[in-house]
Amino acid sequence: MKILIDENGVVRAWQVVGSGFGETNYTTVRVDKIPEEVRENPRKYCYIEGEYVDNPDYAEPAKQLSELDKLALAVAELAEIIAGGV
Repeated sequence: MKILIDENGVVRAWQVVGSGFGETNYTTVRVDKIPEEVRENPRKYCYIEGEYVDNPDYAEPAKQLSELDKLALAVAELAEIIAGGV
């Protein structure tokens, strides 16, 4: 098993089988285990001195509104305007 880490130890990718990640600016590290939470969201973790730790600089990605959500917001705003007589 391997993980790919950047210069700050942030896990960028993981691999259970295969020969490598190709040409990158990151460091490949062989590991004995890759916890499920790291597999699900690698950038949320750093690999420092042989341990997975929370990435202090990680921020959840902004949620993208679907077209249906946007429409629902617009309808709600319109209803508020009509009800308020504005």
